[in-house]
Amino acid sequence: MFGGGGGGGGGGGGAMWSAHQHFDSKKDKEEIKPRWHYVRKFLGIVRPYRAIIFICFIAMLMVEAMGLALPWAFRVVIDGALTRRDYSILHLIVLGLALILVFKLLLIVVQTYAMIVVGQKIVADLRRKMHTHIQSLPLQYAYDTKVGGILSRIMSDVDHVSFLLFSGFMGFLASIFSLIMSFVILIVWDWQLTLICAFWLPLLMVWVARSISVLRPRHKDIREEMAQLTARAEQVFSGLKIVKGYAKERRENSIFVQGMHKVIRQVLDVSRLEITLNSFGEFVAFAGMATLLWVGGLKVMRGTLSIGELVGFNMYLTMMFRPVVRMVMINNMVQRAMASIERIFDVLAEKPEGETKEPGIAIKDPRGRVEFQNVTFAYDGERDVLKDISFVAEPGETVALVGPSGAGKTTVTNLLARFYDPRLGRILVDGHDIRALKLSQFRKLLGLVLQEIFLFDGTIRENIAYARPKATPEEVIEAAKLANAHEFIMEFPNGYNAIVGERGVNISGGQRQRISIARAILADPRILILDEATSSLDSKSEAAIQQALSYLLIGRTTFVIAHRLSTIVNADKIIVLDDGNLVEIGNHAELIRNKGLYYEMFMTQYERGMDPTDLGALIQWKHKNEDEKGKPA
Repeated sequence: MFGGGGGGGGGGGGAMWSAHQHFDSKKDKEEIKPRWHYVRKFLGIVRPYRAIIFICFIAMLMVEAMGLALPWAFRVVIDGALTRRDYSILHLIVLGLALILVFKLLLIVVQTYAMIVVGQKIVADLRRKMHTHIQSLPLQYAYDTKVGGILSRIMSDVDHVSFLLFSGFMGFLASIFSLIMSFVILIVWDWQLTLICAFWLPLLMVWVARSISVLRPRHKDIREEMAQLTARAEQVFSGLKIVKGYAKERRENSIFVQGMHKVIRQVLDVSRLEITLNSFGEFVAFAGMATLLWVGGLKVMRGTLSIGELVGFNMYLTMMFRPVVRMVMINNMVQRAMASIERIFDVLAEKPEGETKEPGIAIKDPRGRVEFQNVTFAYDGERDVLKDISFVAEPGETVALVGPSGAGKTTVTNLLARFYDPRLGRILVDGHDIRALKLSQFRKLLGLVLQEIFLFDGTIRENIAYARPKATPEEVIEAAKLANAHEFIMEFPNGYNAIVGERGVNISGGQRQRISIARAILADPRILILDEATSSLDSKSEAAIQQALSYLLIGRTTFVIAHRLSTIVNADKIIVLDDGNLVEIGNHAELIRNKGLYYEMFMTQYERGMDPTDLGALIQWKHKNEDEKGKPA
């Protein structure tokens, strides 16, 4: 009974990615203030694990503190045991160091394992949260961000979270603790020598702080560019048949290489800054050691500093400079992680579709009455693709949407399914504005057979039962029989357990469409949307499915997007759209008598000499044409 048509509306695909896309380079030159609200949000994510994180932090500080015992031990051994040849002191010090080492190793093992466990749990929680949140966002977000960009945020960006916590924040604090303790000990030993050797240290600290404002935005640019590159690669491999069919492999390789070169240039630019920063840190540490060797050596020769104190001082000075160098390297990695954190929380800040201040209304006894009241809509917010549309579909009616390509047919069904919200006007279901309804409950009233058929990489049974996972095997088989799919399903070696492959690659287009129809039949919806429901079927299969659909439509409000007008002549109501305007509405006979746009389309599509009101002649003509098309040339 119903065939599909290319609905109007588009607007969902987003602009094609270009290798020449770029980000605003001005922000590289701007001083970016620390975004403490991202840090606060990050701490909110890790709050449930604060007890074990605190224990890990204390263990980390204890490990750093135990390391401070080694320089003191060298001083005592050199100035005491070796000078006096006192074996008891030597044995006691070595035994004490051995005990400290064992305890330190135990702490490191327990602390490291606990950090890995907590880090993985935090990553899993954040991935789950992002996966859930992204699914709740409007369709336009997915079209704008692209699948590759979304996967980059969920998988790659989230991987940086545990590093930011343990190696980043906690490692940074542990380094500061080690630096302060070493500095205090050195000040107590010889404050003048300490200040001389640490002359360059404040300058390095200032440089590290300054680098934060420069590196973070550049790391974020790299993450964004990589997401664009991933998205393009995902599109190419998803559409590999088109790429090969038009022999565009070289073009796609060129685009990918150009994008990769841009990423390389950005990475090298950041790397130069990081290498300069790291080199200066190493220089400061080396300068401090050289100063100690010179000034400390003079003090030893003058007798104001012992050899043991010089060796111990050197080790403590190393412990003071090592955290500074480590903080420089941690800072570089933290900036990469913070760029990912910003991207993650920018996504989580996006408002879910259908979000309202009040809880949504649940329709207790849905009837399926649909009313469009002066609906105007634009995908881009500027150019209206629907203009002041008003009509009513009573419960159980079949409403066909017809019109030239791009007239707005698919947009009507997109708005009804609340994939988008009207710019003006409202849509009512059983007297309720759908924006006030509980979205998850409202969507369960809908059954969809869309123009773009999508099957998941699983079994045929799983795809048919997608809307009702708890459906019995008998119910799944019955739905498949009604969709004329049972026969070809049983031809597979594994029957209903056959794997359809990614996007249904292992089965034909017509088979995919029949599985999609079976999925809608099993969902048992109150409102049914058919968008080219039989477009990929041969005439024999189409006739069987038309019969199944006729049974399915009973008692349901159905919207049919139609291109072949012969398939909708029995519709209760035909809505004719043209350039976003509702130009005609009525049944087939009424619209033919009006001799408007519908009449012109009908007569253009069929034979001008035929009486369009003679349904019997129309059916005979249709079958005759189909039989002739099936004959060999």
